[in-house]
Amino acid sequence: ATTSRATGGTATVMRSATCRRAAECMRRAATAPSLRATDRPTTHRRRLHPASIVAVATRADAAEPSPTGTTGSPAPRAKGGKLPAFDYTALVASVCEVRALGVPTKVELAAQADAYTLVLGLRGFDGNVALHVSWHPDAARVCLGPPPPRIHKTEQLSFGEQCHALLRNLVLTRAALPEPWERVATFSFADRPGDEPRFTLHCEVMGRNSNAVLVDDATGKIAACAYQVGAAQTSVRPLSPGFEYRPPPPAPGVAPDDAPDLAEWRDVVTRAADLSVIGSSKSKGGTKGTPG
Repeated sequence: ATTSRATGGTATVMRSATCRRAAECMRRAATAPSLRATDRPTTHRRRLHPASIVAVATRADAAEPSPTGTTGSPAPRAKGGKLPAFDYTALVASVCEVRALGVPTKVELAAQADAYTLVLGLRGFDGNVALHVSWHPDAARVCLGPPPPRIHKTEQLSFGEQCHALLRNLVLTRAALPEPWERVATFSFADRPGDEPRFTLHCEVMGRNSNAVLVDDATGKIAACAYQVGAAQTSVRPLSPGFEYRPPPPAPGVAPDDAPDLAEWRDVVTRAADLSVIGSSKSKGGTKGTPG
């Protein structure tokens, strides 16, 4: 291609058929209106076999991270998209598992994986385990899980940094539930097995009121707290470093230990069922209209 001087150097003279076809294609592409997504033909869309669709969905589910941070099938969800509640039964089972596999073990690392999860890397005679403590309002839990993430000290959150500084090289000597029927688990840490604990981690698994509090056993005061509640916010139970730790108020209702025996309980349920039947029959009779 050469430039023509007769037209002021703006016209291009094409000397081959290939160049002319390329110029025509470029001209059509420049002047043609842009196609929207709805205007594009659908005849060339790739159609997947049903088996391929199932395989893709299975791989996507397998790649989705579970609440514990591992890769696997997604955790079961209740109606409304919420996670199943971590109730007292699950807490008792988790504490028993930690007691069997993680006591005694030495704390090598404390890392805060996210804004709601603290992971303690524990090393014992039978191998390494990791204690996960979460105070998430919808997924609070205490359990054993994957190893703690490797986080640089500049990326460590405040609660994780304080736990790492206070608990590193200590030994987890006790995992217990101090109050029956209360969703509070405690983990005690000492210099060596058999010594008096230096710090105790209180894990309060109570839905949106969940929290994790590290208490200095020598003074009974809070050394670190995941979710801090200052004295300006409440005068009943402040949760901040320097305040004395007090357990949460007991749950309302009757404890199962104080429940009546089987015969008395059966009599109460029977009478309640009879009263409900009588009440429903009276309500149905009262809805009938009176003759005019």
